[in-house]
Order: sequence, then C-alpha cells, then structure tokens
Amino acid sequence: MDITAIINSYADNPLFNDAKEDEVLVYNTPYRRPTRINDNQYINYNKTIGCDGLSSNGSLSTHRLLMNIYESDLLFLPNSKTSFDLEEMKRFYSQETISKADIMRPILENKAFNFLEEEVKISKGWTEELLYEYFNQFLEKENNKRGNNKITDGVLSFIASSNHPQKCLKHYVVQLAGDYLSEASAMARNSRVDREITLPGPPQIRACAIDAPGSSIISFAEG
Repeated sequence: MDITAIINSYADNPLFNDAKEDEVLVYNTPYRRPTRINDNQYINYNKTIGCDGLSSNGSLSTHRLLMNIYESDLLFLPNSKTSFDLEEMKRFYSQETISKADIMRPILENKAFNFLEEEVKISKGWTEELLYEYFNQFLEKENNKRGNNKITDGVLSFIASSNHPQKCLKHYVVQLAGDYLSEASAMARNSRVDREITLPGPPQIRACAIDAPGSSIISFAEG
C-alpha cells in the first residue's frame, strides 16, 4: 500500500489544498481545511516523529491531516444559510473522503504519537477514585497559587496588562475554542462520566458529560 499516494489523493480534495494568499483566515465555511499538499510528497509517513521534530513540516502536515480526519466525525454547519455550500459539505463528508481517512488514520497516529510510548511513563494502579483525587489536588494547588484572584499564567498575565485586554483575550479564546470544543465532543463519545466536575472560577463552570445509548452529551453551565 502506497500511503503517500493515498495521502496525496486525500489532500487533493479542493477543500484540503494548501492555503492561498488570501486565506490567512478562512471565513464562512467550516469545510475548507488547508493542509500542506506541496510538502506531503516529501514526507516519510512511515518514520515516526520524535520530540526534536515536533515543529517540523512533517509534524505540522501530519497533525493537520489528523485534525481533518478526527473532525469529519463531527457535524459542522455554516453560521448562516447564505454561506452554506452543499457541494462543499458533500465533499467533506463523502464516503470516498472517509474511506481514505480510515486508511490513513492509524499510520498518521503512529507517526505523530509513537514517541509518547518512551516519553510518557504511567505508573500502575490507577483507579477512578485515584484519578478524581489527583485532579482535585491539582485544582486545590491552582487555587492556592492564585490566591486573591492573582493571575499566575504567563499568557493571561500578559493579556491582562495589555492596552486592550478584552480584544486580546477574545483573540486568544477564539484560537483555543475550536480545539477545546471538538476534543470535548470526541472524548465525551468515548468516555463514561457520571459525575459533575466544578472548574475553578470566577465564574465557576460546571461541566458534566452524560453517556447515553448511541450518544454522549456535554453540558456547560455557569455557577
């Protein structure tokens, strides 16, 4: 199987072609997902990425492809009817696109994440109770660090002291939101969570993932 040929064929979808000069930001369509088709032909996808290669073109291309593959399992709709392009939607969710993605996925995952087997050591004996205890202790430490609402995170501290903190914060959150929301949806479908988790405020956010037959729901509420 020529995985490079399959990847090139997948990325040859007009939705996944390299970004053009006027596509620094892509508006009005959730289906236009630029990859790095011009780099793909020179990348060895059977060779795994190490820590020293995380910022390489090979790593960037691999993760962009994986993001498109993962998010094809989610239903994306445009913000308005006027920007809806049915043909784009069909191409993004077509059986041909999904079939190629299914072939590519394990190879790309091996390339992107194989090094974690050596880099990440997991101690044995974890249980559900120990997991909750660990996260509760982590949140307690973070609350103690913050004290009187003092900002300890370097990025947030920089934003708070900027000339336009609200605009900077909005820009920062927009960059992270897509990643958080899609990851949360994917994790909810593969996990069973029957407890409510309270994240540190203010305001406090309660997140609850409910596992139901055939579907999972994540709900957020301000408290």
